[in-house]
Amino acid sequence: SSLRIVTENPTEHQTVLDFIQSSSYGEFLLDTESTNENQEITARLLGLTDFTQKLIVGVLLAFLIGTLMMSMNAVHLSIFNRRTEIQIMQLVGAKPSMIYSPFLVEGALYSVLATLFSGVLLGIFLKSTNLLPYLNFEDRTSPATLALLEVLCSIAMGLLASSIAVKIYLRRSLALDHS
Repeated sequence: SSLRIVTENPTEHQTVLDFIQSSSYGEFLLDTESTNENQEITARLLGLTDFTQKLIVGVLLAFLIGTLMMSMNAVHLSIFNRRTEIQIMQLVGAKPSMIYSPFLVEGALYSVLATLFSGVLLGIFLKSTNLLPYLNFEDRTSPATLALLEVLCSIAMGLLASSIAVKIYLRRSLALDHS
């Protein structure tokens, strides 16, 4: 008879093999399969996985910065198109929060629409490449939870971009008015 032990984590393979060979049952083992070749492959795959995770973090940061800049640009264009309205609001003594509010809502809406659009594109991509069966969501992370988290993060990014764009515009317009 034979006994096959499979480790969940490839890095633990040698530890399990050493433990079995050094235990009191080690004398009953007739043959242990040498896995040096498999360990080399495993080491390469683990290195590739580590690199891929770092690459994904880098790409994610680049996308976050790009998203922030694009959202700021969209809100800035909206501010530019409504600059007369903003000047009138400033002249009648509107509080900065009254000027900010419509643009914050607009930035949040842009973000939600962009998230929905990216979700549709992701769904089309996954369906067309037949990758859906390979997605493995753990019990604590459902697709609905990830979608909600993505929407909330995008709203936060839209609000941040809008507030930065409005502050920049108000500083410029107030500086031009006082000079």
